[in-house]
Amino acid sequence: SLPLVLWQQGVSPARVDLLGLAGFGPPLLVGLGQIMLARKDWPQRLLYYPVLVLLGIGLACGNTRATYEAFFGQSGVFLRTPKGGNGSAYALGVDWSTWGEACLAFYALVTGLLALDLAPGLAPFVFLYALGFGYTAALGFWQSDPQRLRQRKSKSAEPAQ
Repeated sequence: SLPLVLWQQGVSPARVDLLGLAGFGPPLLVGLGQIMLARKDWPQRLLYYPVLVLLGIGLACGNTRATYEAFFGQSGVFLRTPKGGNGSAYALGVDWSTWGEACLAFYALVTGLLALDLAPGLAPFVFLYALGFGYTAALGFWQSDPQRLRQRKSKSAEPAQ
């Protein structure tokens, strides 16, 4: 997106404002599909949709790695996601994908700030990407926080009252 935003400084035959609006088409169609499929409880289902959109964007880094590994015949190791419901202290450490998501969030944020001035039609779409990558990066950092894990271990070791 950054090259496209910077391209707007010069003369450009493209209408990037329309591209920015077109980016909202798929999420709106999915929302409409949920309304049509679940006529009774569609408002409740749509409450979860913004988080699903952010996760879908944020998982792009990990999905890209998995696609690369599959394409080149490399076997990847799947580490299960941290679970916190039963008081366990299992967590994954911060790896390259968490840092990659943080870098992509920063890149999208800078691009969005430039887009506000140079290509305002793209700004909402780019900020959506900044939020998505920022959300998954923040989850990765939060879930691997050693202090939080120690607190969870000490709470699960306390006898029930």
